[in-house]
Amino acid sequence: MTPITTPIVIEDILGGGEYSEELVGCYFLPVGNGKYDFYSKHGHAKGRNLQKGSLRAFKFEGHAFSWAIYIKEISDTGATGDWNNTAPKIQQDEGGTFTAQAGGNEDADAASSANA
Repeated sequence: MTPITTPIVIEDILGGGEYSEELVGCYFLPVGNGKYDFYSKHGHAKGRNLQKGSLRAFKFEGHAFSWAIYIKEISDTGATGDWNNTAPKIQQDEGGTFTAQAGGNEDADAASSANA
């Protein structure tokens, strides 16, 4: 039987421009041994077996540009890190920081149940 896990949902974004809010609602799920899988707010896997110090590049559905997250801290109760993207409408890459907490929103909770 798979244990029920609580998603660690990105709720706060600092920095960035037009696309920065795309990260809100994305979440991490613990997979054991201090590692976490990363999902879009729609429940699509974007990174597997991530941990503190991981740098992960990915793309969101419907966007041609790339994103990256760097995990500064992560535990079963929260996460912090940096992010950036290469959105084409701006002069330079967007970037900033993120904060995530366990519990998150209902959409991520439903997605984590579907992935279990």
